[in-house]
Amino acid sequence: MESGPGRMIEVAFSHSAGTVTAILPSDPAQLIPGHYLLFVLVDDVPSVGRTVQVGRAGTTGIDEPTEAPAALVLTAAPNPMHEIATLTFTLPRPGRVVLTLYDARGATIRRVLAEEREAGTHTVPLDGRDLASGVYFGRLAFEGRTVTTPVVRLR
Repeated sequence: MESGPGRMIEVAFSHSAGTVTAILPSDPAQLIPGHYLLFVLVDDVPSVGRTVQVGRAGTTGIDEPTEAPAALVLTAAPNPMHEIATLTFTLPRPGRVVLTLYDARGATIRRVLAEEREAGTHTVPLDGRDLASGVYFGRLAFEGRTVTTPVVRLR
């Protein structure tokens, strides 16, 4: 299993006398010592979470509730595009966004947007008339988080 930020693992829960207990894996390949955000997913929606500190001997502390991270969404339509596509993104709160288009090798094609935006859904036109046919990637950066969506150009 891959380790690092953003990794998700499933844990079992037991319920007894009004207390719910998370049963963390003991396999070091699955859970290395450190701090984790523990969220319960109900219908794929994260609950309010708690920060769990895991030491070599197991759980060593649970902090106060933490709000679940709000979704950062980026889509492109039509996709594939012929000349113009619309990039649509949703921000959970106001802040600076940077939207960049990359080619399949990871080279920057252009900075589409770099500015402050309000919370909510926004659209930005992407003029692809100067792009060769191929696969590109739109990458939205917001508050240290990123989301990427493929954009296919057909002539």
